[in-house]
Amino acid sequence: MFSIEEVHQTALAVNKLRNELGKEHNKFLPTEHILKYLLTKAYEDLAFAQRVILEKKNAKELFEYMLQEVKKALNGQNGWLDNQVVYEMAVTYFTSDEITIEKPEVKEVQIKMAPPLKPTKEVVNEEMNLVIDYNHKKGKKVVENQLSFDLM
Repeated sequence: MFSIEEVHQTALAVNKLRNELGKEHNKFLPTEHILKYLLTKAYEDLAFAQRVILEKKNAKELFEYMLQEVKKALNGQNGWLDNQVVYEMAVTYFTSDEITIEKPEVKEVQIKMAPPLKPTKEVVNEEMNLVIDYNHKKGKKVVENQLSFDLM
């Protein structure tokens, strides 16, 4: 049997997590899946639900922490992690008091720009010829009046 207080704490945790569903948090993480996993855990685990409702724990920091941990796990490269590993990262954020979120150092930079120059027809033609030559060397098909983007 659960006490009224325990039911109330579980409801608060579930509502806190449910309110984050549908919000855009982080484009690099499957935030909806993570939040749904945490919702289920909060329903099933009172001790976890009590950690979720702590004021210092929030979705913004959760996903900052997770992105930091994913980058560490993948050595800063693209890759895959097992679902359970990712879910455990999320649980760790809520259950640990020793979480450190590394904030990148922000440097103040002042940028001065000259007014844009209007390229002459000769400059544009020369640049287009360089692109065409590059594409020919790469073995790419060149189509007149179309630009090629080599994103990889």
